[in-house]
Amino acid sequence: MNEYQVQVNLVGAGKVVLGAESNHNPELIRENGDFLERSYADFILNRIPGYAHFWAKYIGNNGRNIALSMPGVPQDVFDTRTYLWEHLYTLFESVALCWRLEEEFDKLTENTTRENYADNLNWWIAFYAHLGRIHDMAEKVAEKFQGENLYSPFDLFYEQRHIVLHDPKVPMWLVQNVLTAPRLGEKPKEWHEGMRWSNSKYDRSPLLAEIITSTLRDLEKVVDTFFYKIAGLASPQQHFVPIEWPEGARSRGRTVPPTNYASSATSYADYEHHPISPSGVAFVPSNETHPRTSAL
Repeated sequence: MNEYQVQVNLVGAGKVVLGAESNHNPELIRENGDFLERSYADFILNRIPGYAHFWAKYIGNNGRNIALSMPGVPQDVFDTRTYLWEHLYTLFESVALCWRLEEEFDKLTENTTRENYADNLNWWIAFYAHLGRIHDMAEKVAEKFQGENLYSPFDLFYEQRHIVLHDPKVPMWLVQNVLTAPRLGEKPKEWHEGMRWSNSKYDRSPLLAEIITSTLRDLEKVVDTFFYKIAGLASPQQHFVPIEWPEGARSRGRTVPPTNYASSATSYADYEHHPISPSGVAFVPSNETHPRTSAL
């Protein structure tokens, strides 16, 4: 599979700006990211700008959600970028989904139905599952960089994930129809591995929403630093060079044959087998339909 086929992803296409004006500006992600990146551009730039910094310098988007070329590098460097980006994008996706979960917690102000209650518990478990996924992706990326202890700051969040997913249920209290729980950790009054419900005691425990928000703010700092460190190591350790942003522009939503910005593959036929890209969503030509949507 060539570099173009690995990178193709048309879940939502952005515009390409003039190369002379791009200058690897992280703000490019607002209009040139994929659907998820554009949707959460403000979150990215305000909370984890290191992601946009790495993306604008070493990944990019030619307007068809195809990563841009790093000029003059051998195939093994492209292969390394593909491997790293698959994991880094997956990490970002889980962070974005945690932002969505935070929004859901904020909107639900009380538990008055079984649906409310079940949603709270599902979101709680999903949040900590994402923390594990984020840790695993960071660990796999860090393995590519020698002499750097890059992923250890994620360990704290992984430990919290282990408590929620592998120990008995964290005790909760329903206070005025809102769920509360102890914070997770080793500090006094925090819930940690090995504790049982008989150890629990309500002591003005925070709302689930408050725990999610504070945990996420702490995680964002770790994620942001991680991306900046990876960006700084990409050139000396993996021989990355900054991408070249192409000239020209492209309107969103048009389905046209791609221009050769990422590899030697240029024909529409290259989409024939719907290759999966690092963001995990393949393009299917507009003349095809899914059995469940063909009747709509």
